[in-house]
Amino acid sequence: MKLSDFDYTLPKELIAQNALSKRTEARLLILNRESGAMEHHAFQDIVDYFEKGDVLVLNDTKVLPARIFAKRKTGAKIEILLLKQSDASCHPERSEGSKTEILRSLPAGRQGAQNDKLFHDDIWTALIKPSGRVRLGEELIFSDDSTLVGTVLDSPDHQTGIRQIKFSAPKDVQSILSRIGHIPLPPYIDRPDALIDRELYQTVFAKRPGAVASPTAGLHFDEELLRKIEAKGVEILFVTLHVSYGTFQPVASEDLTQHQMYQEYFEISDETAERINFAKADGRRIIACGTTVVRTLESVATNSIPSEVEAKQGITQLFIYPPYEFKIVDSMITNFHLPRTTLLMLTGAFCGYDFLMQAYLEAIEKKYRFYSYGDAMFIL
Repeated sequence: MKLSDFDYTLPKELIAQNALSKRTEARLLILNRESGAMEHHAFQDIVDYFEKGDVLVLNDTKVLPARIFAKRKTGAKIEILLLKQSDASCHPERSEGSKTEILRSLPAGRQGAQNDKLFHDDIWTALIKPSGRVRLGEELIFSDDSTLVGTVLDSPDHQTGIRQIKFSAPKDVQSILSRIGHIPLPPYIDRPDALIDRELYQTVFAKRPGAVASPTAGLHFDEELLRKIEAKGVEILFVTLHVSYGTFQPVASEDLTQHQMYQEYFEISDETAERINFAKADGRRIIACGTTVVRTLESVATNSIPSEVEAKQGITQLFIYPPYEFKIVDSMITNFHLPRTTLLMLTGAFCGYDFLMQAYLEAIEKKYRFYSYGDAMFIL
């Protein structure tokens, strides 16, 4: 299949600009792959489609306030999206060589200051917008905190726009970034982020900070709905995938085989892997909430028959598009995705391309709300 196969036209008014005040009142489109049937419900009705013994797997990543505004010394405004903290920050005892190389890249006047023991440093991989005019070694100014200095450590990657930024301050850098950072709402939400987004763009089970976008299929659950699902005898398990650039990275090539996903960190514990494998061996359904859970489980699937998952932590670059043989996931909850994206391709591989495109036309006709703050589908 080609990139253009995953295009469709969406009326702008169907792009959800705000979250619903009650999460479970989102609409839910039920898709049955065996019968080809579609049903329209409220998300809270999803409990009726769970069976005793099912396993629901959720992503417990937590969204960082990763969107930061700064200025160049020229006064020009720039926007920074933090993607991940570098190893040089996370493990300073193992990265002195990396720090030496970084210091060599700085202007001579800043090298002494960066070595000052009174300064705390964090190095982050980030997207800068606009990126092309920001030069190697340039210092960035933060009006929200004058003690914070950002130094750009490299020239732009013309394919991705990804840069390395060193943040320095006379106090804890992490706390400053958390305070001045904004919730990174997607660009199709055409408004500034609000205080309520800090709550509503986070799942109720978010626990592990590290994501720069929400695993949005999980936004529709509240504590009451999760209790009702558990009361039916459903086992709820958690994995972690820190949603990063790989999830929303544009696909540039018409030939899908040429696209390479950006790295994203994941974890699946021994206990979770053991419980999933026991359920698979027992013939019970594994229901993945969101494309991030699907990618995590399929990334750790073994080639054995029947397939199992391995307890693991690491990096995935798994790109799922039709045709793909799913080894672990039996059913999937997901939102409605943008055209020409890897999320839509993964959903097409799971649902069946023709059935998915038919479902999207149905959702548009019925005026479902699309994208991150929009409605959901449950693919059986």
